[in-house]
Amino acid sequence: MNSSVSLMYDMATNRSHYDVLGVRPTASPEDIRSAYRRLARLHHPDVTGRDASAADMAAINNAWSVLSDPVSRFNYDRQQRTPIDDSTTERNERERVDVVNRVKQTGPVRLPWRGFLFFSFLGIVGVLSLHAFSKPSGPVPPDLLIAAGSCVDIDREQFVTEVSCDGPHDGSVRELVAFDRDCPSDTMGHLDRQGMGKACVDYSPEAQGWGTQGSVGIVTVP
Repeated sequence: MNSSVSLMYDMATNRSHYDVLGVRPTASPEDIRSAYRRLARLHHPDVTGRDASAADMAAINNAWSVLSDPVSRFNYDRQQRTPIDDSTTERNERERVDVVNRVKQTGPVRLPWRGFLFFSFLGIVGVLSLHAFSKPSGPVPPDLLIAAGSCVDIDREQFVTEVSCDGPHDGSVRELVAFDRDCPSDTMGHLDRQGMGKACVDYSPEAQGWGTQGSVGIVTVP
C-alpha cells in the first residue's frame, strides 16, 4: 500500500501508522522494528487462531511497510503534518470577502492633492513677497582680515587696519606679500596687525602724507 492509500486508510480509521505500532512519531527505526516484531508475534493468525487477527495483522504490516522505508515515512509524515482544515479555510475566505466588501464600500483612498498644491502655492507666494519687500541689508562690515582690495587706515604705529570702503579710509591694499618681500615701487608697505604679512597700499589722494585719523606722517616699511 502506497503512502496516499495509507493516508486514506488512516483517515478512515482515525489511527496513524504510529498508533498501530504503538510508537511515537519521533521513534527511531530500531524502535519501529522492535514494535513490529513484537506485534507480529502477538497478532499472527497462526498464533492466535482468531479471524480478527488477520485484519489486525494487515494493519500492522501496512504500518511497517510505510514506516520502515525512509522515503515513504518522510512523505507520510509530511501528509500528516499538513491536513486540510476546512474550518480554517472557510474562515479565511470569509475574512477575504469582508475586506473586499469594505474596499468597495469606502472606495480607494484619495490623497488631498488639490489642497496640498494650493497651500504649496501660497507658501511660495509668501516667500517671494517677503523677499521682494524686505529691506536690503547694509554693507557687509569688514572682517579685519587684510586681502587684496581691502580698504585700510594707517594707525600711529604704521600698522594697517581694515575699514569699510563706504567711509573715509587712507587707502586700499593692492596685494598682501610676505614679510621678506618688497612691495611695488608705487605702493607703500605696512605691516598687518593680524600678522598676515605686508600690505602694499595705494593711498587715496586726500590721505597723502597724513592719515585720516590724525596719525603722524605715513612712513613706508622697507
